[in-house]
Amino acid sequence: MSQFWQDILKIVIDKALLGSIALVFGFYLARKLEDYRSRRSSELSVVGRYLDAVRDVSVLVSSQHTQLMNMVKVIRVRLERSTPLSKEESEPAYQFAREYDAFGTKLKALTPFLLADILEGLSCYLDSFAKVKAVVTMQDGATMPSDSELDGAFAQFAFVCVKTICKLRDST
Repeated sequence: MSQFWQDILKIVIDKALLGSIALVFGFYLARKLEDYRSRRSSELSVVGRYLDAVRDVSVLVSSQHTQLMNMVKVIRVRLERSTPLSKEESEPAYQFAREYDAFGTKLKALTPFLLADILEGLSCYLDSFAKVKAVVTMQDGATMPSDSELDGAFAQFAFVCVKTICKLRDST
């Protein structure tokens, strides 16, 4: 074999070897990139579920808060009067009572998807429910919380929701 053909053979083997190394490296890099994309996609899916749960619970609590405030007004009127309320005057309280069970069921379903901060804020808010319930059930020593207490508990819950949403958004 002449020197020329030996040089050609060396060049072909050299290029084949370099091509194989590039192919293996490209395959390795593509695999790592796909693993990263897959992991990132699952992280975003989990964050999405958390965000959906936060949104759902905040809508649920907001709706329930409006009904709670209407019921509190009815209870205050009832406590001021010594006579029973008319059916129209009592309607907000009845509506609250009808929807409270559905509220509890929906809230229990969302609880596993809520982060600790939101559960803590929700717990503080639900304490205000307990105070109103104590007045309704005429427990000894129960006093009606003020509108500012109820709105403050709701505002604290809303603040925790916003803070959690920002934290989740920043983590993505």
